[in-house]
Amino acid sequence: MNTLAARLIIWSLPVFLFGGLLWHYLVPSGERVVAYEMGDISPFVQRLLPDDRVSSVMDNGDGSFVTLLDEPVYFSVTPPAGNFGKVSVTVAFDPGGTPTFEIGGLKDVAAQAFDFQPLSNALLEDLDWTRHDLSDRLAIYSRDPQSEAYQNFLETPLDRAIVATYRTTFPTPYRQANYVPLGARQKFDVSLRGPHELLTYIKGEDFQFKVLYTDVNRTYGADEGFVKVYDENGNLMTEFVIRDDGNIYDNQEPSEKTFIDLSGRAWPEGVYRLALSGTSDIIWRSVETSQRYLVAKNRVFIGDDVGYLPAPRTTTLFTDAERVTLETQHTEGLQTVIVGGTPVTVDQVGAKYASLVPGTGVSELKSPVGDVKVTGEGKYAFSRHAFFDPDPLPVTAFTDLENAEVEHVLANVAPVQTVDGWRVAGATFEASTLAIENGAYKFALSAPGIHDNLGQVAVHAVTVKFQKAPASVGQLARELKYLLKFLLP
Repeated sequence: MNTLAARLIIWSLPVFLFGGLLWHYLVPSGERVVAYEMGDISPFVQRLLPDDRVSSVMDNGDGSFVTLLDEPVYFSVTPPAGNFGKVSVTVAFDPGGTPTFEIGGLKDVAAQAFDFQPLSNALLEDLDWTRHDLSDRLAIYSRDPQSEAYQNFLETPLDRAIVATYRTTFPTPYRQANYVPLGARQKFDVSLRGPHELLTYIKGEDFQFKVLYTDVNRTYGADEGFVKVYDENGNLMTEFVIRDDGNIYDNQEPSEKTFIDLSGRAWPEGVYRLALSGTSDIIWRSVETSQRYLVAKNRVFIGDDVGYLPAPRTTTLFTDAERVTLETQHTEGLQTVIVGGTPVTVDQVGAKYASLVPGTGVSELKSPVGDVKVTGEGKYAFSRHAFFDPDPLPVTAFTDLENAEVEHVLANVAPVQTVDGWRVAGATFEASTLAIENGAYKFALSAPGIHDNLGQVAVHAVTVKFQKAPASVGQLARELKYLLKFLLP
């Protein structure tokens, strides 16, 4: 009996082991959850980085946590095997008085562009306006408590001029009733470094866009990218793929000047998005278009002209951003930038210099030497007459809603609960929209108010749920057949 029992155990052990691995791979329930608490060592979730933006791990009696010393901070999550369609990320935290706290999923590796979703927004939570929920994550706030604007708002929205938005899109597309095509080409001689997102408007005209770029070869590795044009529904209209010039070395030998010329005919009226993607070694040297309007969204990295022009040149931007942050990574980029008539001195490499933009409307920002990154929610044009902003006023950590010329706020709001003394909120991302970087999904936590001493966020834990439809018996059989074929060729 003992010998038989031993044999049964030996024979059954591989079966149970294989069965467990099979169950783990197939995930019949359709969900796999990964939990991470600050200070843990996990094979799936990386700690918050960079280290100099995060405190050491502490404990307040409700569990371990870290505080954000600067922002944004990042963490990576290695996805499990399986075709998961959604990724839900929940964060346990204490907002610590910060105006906004958000989580973003990386959607473009080259551009390091994130899709940010709210975790908390004290500006809206403390706003003494009437709130009406339109769905689980969408609400409208009205200044007038008697307003009935929320009724049928999604079907018959108000004038976008009196509506601000927070992390959501306006229900109807932007249109200019009296728009007149420019009827000529305009050229902007400006150096833009790396990825940029541009917007233009088309109505009753052909699309023409020409951009000149060089590969400056200052960092090791291949420099590739693309220019893609999307309509307002996200449909790809045309594209050009950039290949490396064959020089992968950091020898600072620039490539030949290369032109990309894109065009389109009879495109429908609307706002079009131009994605200029490339490494930091790709510098766009000039832009030419037949469209009346052309603006960059939320970010402009004014490049240097070393090896391209005999001397630095002044770059002027026109923006409706409420607040901008300036930063340079080189001593040659130290300068005094004029922001809305106010001088802002950038006198330290790697430091961030934040400035409110004086006045209202469109203001001028002037950099005398370039080589400076300008960030801030809003639009940036390279001439005043090329400026337009198709989006309603965005609610940021620094928006003064009480004094803004808006009557309503359409907002993406995160359902919030409190668990063991921590505020818990999250966001769900479509896996197909998330980029993979070094084999993992990358997420960012952002709290812009930290730079202005408007509170300090404490982060306790992160929970990631990978989701797909529960497997049927037929699906399990097909997956098993595929797995056995893979394991036993």
